[in-house]
Amino acid sequence: MTETGCSLKIVINAVPLAFGGARTVGVNLIRTLPTAGPKHKFRALIPAGVGYEEACLQSGIEFKVYSRSLFYPIWRIWFDQVGVQRQVRKWGADVLFTLGNLGPIWPEVPHAILFMHPYYIYPLSLFHGILPVSQQLKMVVHRRLFRRSLTRASAIMPQTDVAAIRLQQQYSVPAAKLHVIPPAITLEHAERGGEEGPVGGRIRQYANGRMVLLCLTRYYPHKNIECLVQTAGRLREQGIDSFAFVITIAEDQGPGARALMKAIESQELTDRILNLGPVDFEDLADVYRASDALFFPTLLESFSGSYLEAMHYGLPIFTTDIDFARYVCGDAALYFDPEDLDGIVNLLETFIEAHDVADTLRANGHRQVACFGGDWFEKASRYLRVLETISECRTP
Repeated sequence: MTETGCSLKIVINAVPLAFGGARTVGVNLIRTLPTAGPKHKFRALIPAGVGYEEACLQSGIEFKVYSRSLFYPIWRIWFDQVGVQRQVRKWGADVLFTLGNLGPIWPEVPHAILFMHPYYIYPLSLFHGILPVSQQLKMVVHRRLFRRSLTRASAIMPQTDVAAIRLQQQYSVPAAKLHVIPPAITLEHAERGGEEGPVGGRIRQYANGRMVLLCLTRYYPHKNIECLVQTAGRLREQGIDSFAFVITIAEDQGPGARALMKAIESQELTDRILNLGPVDFEDLADVYRASDALFFPTLLESFSGSYLEAMHYGLPIFTTDIDFARYVCGDAALYFDPEDLDGIVNLLETFIEAHDVADTLRANGHRQVACFGGDWFEKASRYLRVLETISECRTP
């Protein structure tokens, strides 16, 4: 519990965090902040229908719900600059805590940004092959807004040292403003017992003795799941049938997701790639325990809880050889160039023939998870200490 000498009124803007790992961070912080800082008062601005309402009711946080419309991208710019400021004034807030990267350029109170968006800190050239032109233009606008919002923000809280360094190099953010706080991982699903459930049984039946390579994520262009499909195709070309891939994609995750699913069908790879669709929280442990390794060909991340969850469950990791992956995974992963399909195939074949490598990666993974230690209460306490500092609300 944080030790404070005064009570703050804190507005939390979680509206942009509606999906994936970002949503997980937002929901867990809203559940935990009141316990970590009982003297403070919180008002959360939240997206509708993705679990935040329940989290706010559970934690006793006052909240206001916002629904998404077709005009959300335009509305979002207005909301970050005007709508949030109105809520700050209306409630008489002392601090604004932005969970969605983009905040007001001219904040009316001390402003802290929880940074989680890798598109803002990696070169624009990386987007050319993975985003349509409209999305690239949108990202150019967002990066400019982000740069301007950083100028008057009192604190920026990236999740890794890699992101902190990139923020310093690309946006000249002073080191004194940066507070690196990695997220905790949510492992309540691990407490649901070790017996294999129906989803795990489905995976094992599908694999039929093959090594199960799990790619647990929603569809986003930067996740580069197309590399997985290409790898499965290359394995078939070479007559290698030792691996079964498992993905968790739904058609409503965008045109890219629909194109990916059509590619799997048209290339007749359904015997090598099992699509479970979105996995319920209570089935996550079952999915991890039924898998043999994490296959994660992502091109951009700010953190990714999938890495830590995989290490917790003892899964070796195959992932992209980029700075963020090496920072989180360390020596618990084997790294590859996502454009070198033959290199990926050779890496998989070498691994499956060397059983001692798997044991080493598992042991390294357990040590790596411990390096990021701390539950959501500990993380929430660290966030609150930053908010207290920028508001000068500290015990004398």
